Amino acid sequence: MCGIFCSLSRSQHVPADEQVLALLQRRGPDSTGHVQQTYCNRHEEISPGRGNDTTVYLNFTSTVLSLRGSKTVSQPLQDKDQSHVLCWNGEAWSIAGHPTEGNDTKAIFDLLSSAAAQSCNAAFDSQDAANNIAQHMASVSGPYSFVFHDRLAGKVYLGRDFLGRRSLLWRANEVGDLLISSVTSGSLDGAWTEIEADGIYCIDLSASSNSPGGCRGVSEPSSSFAVTKVPYHVTTDGLTTDPPSVGNQPNP
Repeated sequence: MCGIFCSLSRSQHVPADEQVLALLQRRGPDSTGHVQQTYCNRHEEISPGRGNDTTVYLNFTSTVLSLRGSKTVSQPLQDKDQSHVLCWNGEAWSIAGHPTEGNDTKAIFDLLSSAAAQSCNAAFDSQDAANNIAQHMASVSGPYSFVFHDRLAGKVYLGRDFLGRRSLLWRANEVGDLLISSVTSGSLDGAWTEIEADGIYCIDLSASSNSPGGCRGVSEPSSSFAVTKVPYHVTTDGLTTDPPSVGNQPNP
């Protein structure tokens, strides 16, 4: 088991509290890592010539129990230019039908980074990009939960395998920050909601949940972030993904 914590805030970096961090470290005693990033999107307001900066503070924490490969691969895993960040809790037995060699965290990081690069280089809109990430994750065989940040696109993707064999929960605090964690402290259990194992969720950092076109997944808490979902669809040939349809409703 490994541990995942991620927070998204519009005001400050929000770390895991001491109780949650201790529980995460019990799940991943071999390594504990932290990454902080800041995303700033500049969009034009209605008034010509005037703009507005939207800043999101992202905090990632991962604890690792090393099971595959000859050495521990510390998390969160990121590339040299910090374009992508991965928090992974799982076992990728195979990807696209091929047995995984070496460390599976690195294999999943390469898989998702490649999908993100395809979306960046092609004429993909936001939904196409989410579909592409989901299709790549549909090729993974094994139990998992994950959080993946594509900084260049301003997206955070997260989800669990379709059998829900790894835990991942989320909650919004009183100021609208979105918190995501593998574990919760007992005093906060009632405020957390288990993320459904029904698809890949995408958080668009450039939009708010109240903006035109902003949508929320069926179990997403009332935060200030827009979330969409690419549902899983199981066929006789295996696991695939369909474009978002049922379960994505506009914000009230």
